[in-house]
Amino acid sequence: MSAMKVGFIGAGNVMAKIGRYLINAGRTIVVSNSRGLETLGKFVAELGVGAIAGTKQQAAKREIVTREDVKTWFEFGELNDYVSFGGKA
Repeated sequence: MSAMKVGFIGAGNVMAKIGRYLINAGRTIVVSNSRGLETLGKFVAELGVGAIAGTKQQAAKREIVTREDVKTWFEFGELNDYVSFGGKA
């Protein structure tokens, strides 16, 4: 069985702590932010092996997706651009 891949939309302190925990548990994480891939190098390097910089779309295609500013995500309906809940959201 392959390791579960987790997508992070947001690269702040909370995501760093969760990311380290998941990587230590053998997970792979795809990290994205609103500023683009070129701004994620240091963040991903500090997390180490198991962290990958990606776009919002790449992060949203993982088995589990989390976003640092959930309230904003739902207020603007942006989640529906990337993830389908089959009418359950």
